[in-house]
Amino acid sequence: MRDRLHPTYSRLRLLLPLPAPKMNVLSPEDSNALLSRLQDLCENATVALFVMDEHQHCVYMNGAAELLTGFTLPEVQGRPLHDFVHHHRPDGTPYPLAECPIDRAAPQNNQQQGEEVFIHKDGHFYPVAFTASPIRHEDKVVGTVIEVQDISTRKRQEAA
Repeated sequence: MRDRLHPTYSRLRLLLPLPAPKMNVLSPEDSNALLSRLQDLCENATVALFVMDEHQHCVYMNGAAELLTGFTLPEVQGRPLHDFVHHHRPDGTPYPLAECPIDRAAPQNNQQQGEEVFIHKDGHFYPVAFTASPIRHEDKVVGTVIEVQDISTRKRQEAA
């Protein structure tokens, strides 16, 4: 799996504040080792993780995100995630990107949390809990990290 996602390392480098100010400069080997550990951490997370760039285009999604959405990173990479998993409401009406709280985190430089409904690649709708946090580097918002969990089971239990 790492080989498939390896091209995202260069995109992740743009989003990660490495090296941080007042830190020793990392060697290329140390930098690659750190990115490899970050990749391992993300791929072993049970929560779906998405990283958007400064244009709100998807540059990374972990395996949990691929399972959750049915989409693979190459299918969504470089495009707004919203266009794939959040473009319509359950009643069939369009859900404009400008109204999406998930996509407001970076432009508003403010963390957003809540519940929404996503659309799986196969077309079914499912409820999710999300946290969208701006990624800041040198006082500038350079992207968004989005954590998402399927809450279908919880919703069924609450309805019972």
